[in-house]
Amino acid sequence: MTKRSSMVVSVLSLAFFVVGCGADCAALCEDQKGCEGADKDVNCEKTCEDAEKKAEAAGCESLYEDALSCLDDQDDVCKADKGCASENEALASCME
Repeated sequence: MTKRSSMVVSVLSLAFFVVGCGADCAALCEDQKGCEGADKDVNCEKTCEDAEKKAEAAGCESLYEDALSCLDDQDDVCKADKGCASENEALASCME
């Protein structure tokens, strides 16, 4: 995965939105602010809104929802990159 793809995945990992009765993007984003190296100043509401628009525009909604569900299922959102690697890679490929 390229550095740019990695950055996209990291931003999208922070930027998950509410999907039906699923995970709450803003809550997950706030949780990730506590992770080592995370941007503590990120505006989770705006980031989630922007990510939703980007996923829709790229036609990647289902992959985005898969990545969100995976993140929500993790015991530790700070370690979600490893636990959700395949979902994040699929989303990054779609978004490119």
